[in-house]
Amino acid sequence: MNSNGQNINLYALILANLDGSATEKMQQQLADILESDAQARGIYIDFVNLYSRFRTSGVSELMDVERSSLNITEQMFEELLKEERNAPSLGKKGKQCPSSENCIIEAESKNVKRFPKYKIYLFAACVAALIAIITIPQIFQANFNPTSVGKISDALDVRSNSGKEIASGQNIFISRESTVLDEGCLEMLFDNGAIITIEAPAKYKIVSEDRIDLDYGMLYATVPQKAIGFAVKSGNTNVVDLGTEFGIHSMLNGDTELHVFDGKTTVAALNGFDRVSMDVTGGTAINVSDSDGKVSLTDLKPFSFIRHITEENGIMWRGEGFIDLADITGGGTGFGTGKIGSGYLPNTGSYETSYEGVSGLRKGESGYNKVPDNPFIDGVFVPSGKSAVINSEGHKFSWDSETNSIFFTIAANGPSISERPKYRGQYKVKPYGPHLACYPLNLGDVQYGTEEHPAVYMHTNSGITFDLEQMREYVDFAPLDKFEARIGIPENTLERAKVKLSWYLLFDGEVRYSRENTTVADGAVDVSLPVEDTRFITFMITDAEGDQAYDWCLMGDPRITLETPQ
Repeated sequence: MNSNGQNINLYALILANLDGSATEKMQQQLADILESDAQARGIYIDFVNLYSRFRTSGVSELMDVERSSLNITEQMFEELLKEERNAPSLGKKGKQCPSSENCIIEAESKNVKRFPKYKIYLFAACVAALIAIITIPQIFQANFNPTSVGKISDALDVRSNSGKEIASGQNIFISRESTVLDEGCLEMLFDNGAIITIEAPAKYKIVSEDRIDLDYGMLYATVPQKAIGFAVKSGNTNVVDLGTEFGIHSMLNGDTELHVFDGKTTVAALNGFDRVSMDVTGGTAINVSDSDGKVSLTDLKPFSFIRHITEENGIMWRGEGFIDLADITGGGTGFGTGKIGSGYLPNTGSYETSYEGVSGLRKGESGYNKVPDNPFIDGVFVPSGKSAVINSEGHKFSWDSETNSIFFTIAANGPSISERPKYRGQYKVKPYGPHLACYPLNLGDVQYGTEEHPAVYMHTNSGITFDLEQMREYVDFAPLDKFEARIGIPENTLERAKVKLSWYLLFDGEVRYSRENTTVADGAVDVSLPVEDTRFITFMITDAEGDQAYDWCLMGDPRITLETPQ
């Protein structure tokens, strides 16, 4: 900003944006100025801070504070004008700081400044002008009137310390009081299009249409172009968005971590009259000390912040690039809520929390069994004879070798125990006990069924069908892309040399990949197939030559990848 006229125009645009009177053209003009002018961003931060203080504290309190702290005389204005006339040109805008520690340290030294006297006077004048402008329309307003600035778009298991209900669909208001979240997560959609997700434990306050104060907790912000200038205050740090996605971790000791995943933000940290200001771009994370305003690089944590929630089925998405089919098989949503060692019985469709009490060789009846309590699993079944119905739309699949229809246990999310049990000779002490072969199994040199490498564990003569249409409905924030998995017979089961089975991967009833009469010696295969408009993906295993002993097959790291920004 190089002239008083430009400054006045900026003040008018900011104020119009804050009080809701700005037209779309004015909003765009302000967004363009903030995006291109670092000095304007600094003015914006100061302006918003003062405006927010007024809105939440009231006129009389603010006026009393300002009268006691400011003494704006004619002499000060004369000195200000003299300073302004003799002040050198600001020159060209400095180069943007790249994401490196050396540059951040340099940025600190260049941007930490003691305010000269004329700037203090200038700010004092701005304060006086701002108070006058925003006080006149409301001078006769005795009470603070909360203003609605958006709605709660989703609330998942939320509990506040006040006992006040927080639920989807409620309006959100500018408030003088902070809200404390003890449990859960909520997602707020502001009228300007900004989406803010806050995860408990957290304490926050909505202080204006374009600003939140976060005392502590985790916050994720998605800010569209029309909401550029949205600000979050954490400790001594102000973060002004310039059209981006970012996460803030406000710590109890006052320190702030900022993780910018896309776009750009401006950060201003204050310590007395000293200010550290800098731009932070996508792919960068910083820590700001509350005690001295020192800025340092830290590791970017792409999966630490809840970005999206769906109340209906408990989805909490932290930016993962895939839906985990093993997690779904364990009763979860595909994003880490499933239980390892649990799954669905193919002959009933019931969810079982472990292998205990439901394992043992028996003949399964033909028929398709819908899964009622997991929208992402259409159903399960026991392949019987030489054909079976494999989804709820009645698609039927036939194969060449007749099965004996004997199955053993649940289609499970990994094993039920974490270590291989002791054996007497080649058999377990209890050959047909509930944990038979239900320990971590290997494909190649990778152990599957762990948190690092989840897997769907299935015994022969069982099948499971996933419903991608339901996934598209609930996971509406990212399109589905590919099915991926490593599929094969594990190499560390009992009597592995005798294992022979057939497995089939079907999309909407059509075989897309299969191995018939395969053994351990054939090795595992890596499968990657685009899902396109597929609704049902079915994975089924049948015995070979009428023998089902120790016939285990794994889908290692099974997932539906998402088309998300890198």
